[in-house]
Amino acid sequence: MKQTTHERDGTLLVTIPEGESLAGGWFTHKGGKSFTVRLPAYCLAVYPVTNAQYAQFLNSAGPTGQDVTQWILLNTDCNVRRRDSRFEVVDGKQDHPVMQVTWHGARAYCDWAGLRLPTELEWEKGARGLDGRKYPWGDDPPWGTAAKG
Repeated sequence: MKQTTHERDGTLLVTIPEGESLAGGWFTHKGGKSFTVRLPAYCLAVYPVTNAQYAQFLNSAGPTGQDVTQWILLNTDCNVRRRDSRFEVVDGKQDHPVMQVTWHGARAYCDWAGLRLPTELEWEKGARGLDGRKYPWGDDPPWGTAAKG
């Protein structure tokens, strides 16, 4: 699959090709049925947004107090901190995935970066692969050998 680096924020993107994929059916004990869906080509981020990327967004966007509280919970579990009128990252946590971000915060980030959040079906196709496997690593459940690393 083709990979590109997004200009605005440096996100590594992979192109998911157009075509059919298997969706649903994960909750067969609850009567869930698999179905085939056809999606156009789209891009997904290879890695989660980092603390450094999110701090860059906050500093660029200059959110008001209300926007900040709707976008990210700046508590002790968050590695992004507000210092005066700037946002910075806890030392050593720059490349870690940003935490405590709301859906509104994720959407605001994507709008700023010129990206978009994937739909549920796009996310599922990206996670399951083009062959419709049950998990990203295959069909073995996470309590099997795949989870042991």
